[in-house]
Amino acid sequence: MARRGHGEGSIYQRKDGRWAASISLEGGKRKTFYGKTRKEVQEQLKAVLYDQQKGMLVTGPQQQVGQFLTHWLENVHKQSIRSRT
Repeated sequence: MARRGHGEGSIYQRKDGRWAASISLEGGKRKTFYGKTRKEVQEQLKAVLYDQQKGMLVTGPQQQVGQFLTHWLENVHKQSIRSRT
């Protein structure tokens, strides 16, 4: 099989017989998926790569909606929003 390019993830078979796919995320973290067949894991990897391209893959720490909105108002859009908002 040909090697995958940088950022495309990797697919391998574990010693216990299950297949695994892993992808590198921002900040040097890795996300791993498991399945019974190579095709199943390949489909999962394809979906995750698509989500990552579209910016829908959440890689930050888990937080509550209130924490996110406070951060968004104070740090991201503070210059463009009036104080009465």
